[in-house]
Amino acid sequence: ITGNLYLPSGLGSKTVNLRNLTVDGTVYVRGGGTINVDDCDFNKVVLDKSGVRFETDSRCNVDRLEFWRNGTIEGQGYDNVIISDNSVSSATVNAKVENLLLDTDADLYLGRNARIDELEATPAPMTRLSASTATLRWMK
Repeated sequence: ITGNLYLPSGLGSKTVNLRNLTVDGTVYVRGGGTINVDDCDFNKVVLDKSGVRFETDSRCNVDRLEFWRNGTIEGQGYDNVIISDNSVSSATVNAKVENLLLDTDADLYLGRNARIDELEATPAPMTRLSASTATLRWMK
């Protein structure tokens, strides 16, 4: 797909399966409860639905994922994850991520399968970081 892919709000909380897709534009997630992604290559993903779970397999690559609402990411293949929108109060990362930027007043929960190469958190007085057995290589 050379343009954008929209998962509309009309999907409600259904499970959505995306397989063998390349999207050069942006994937806008506005609907669905769980988004299962298998063997896909995405330039940019925007999580614009609160409570959505976005899960990738080992054959996926996501260049950039932005949280615009509360949500969860799981799996592998995330290059850059950005949490900077003021409407995000909490984000859960249970995934392998190269670079994670927390640039808003939100709580960040790192699950036991989280593997973060670099985490950058800007100073925010109300931000909480909660990690179980997550692995962080570098934090600034």
